[in-house]
Amino acid sequence: MRGCDEARGDDERRGLAVLVSDLYDPAGFEKGINVLRYNKFDVLVAHVVDPADAAPPLLGDVLVYDCETGEEREVTVTPKVLGRLVRAHDAYTKAIERFCSGHQIAYVAANVIVPVDELILRVFRRGGFLR
Repeated sequence: MRGCDEARGDDERRGLAVLVSDLYDPAGFEKGINVLRYNKFDVLVAHVVDPADAAPPLLGDVLVYDCETGEEREVTVTPKVLGRLVRAHDAYTKAIERFCSGHQIAYVAANVIVPVDELILRVFRRGGFLR
């Protein structure tokens, strides 16, 4: 008798894995997504985005706090620094979209201001899992 993995065959998928994340990881976002891909899941990435992250309303001396690591850093935010942040954020978002597109991964930007029920319907429709 063959095991479930053997009976499934190489081309069959295990099912759908929905990753809901802001994708901010110092080690990169690719590794987590690739674990799902390599384990033969159909992956749908719901990238949680806050428009304020792209262009935070900051100027002057601020204390930046990383809620995931607990690190704090004093930063002087000038228009030039803010411009670099905006460009870096845009490049990062585009890299995520390119990665997903290049690996045939369903991707949707999940804006934090959208109600959760609306977001879920949008994500599953975009991924082709609902009509």
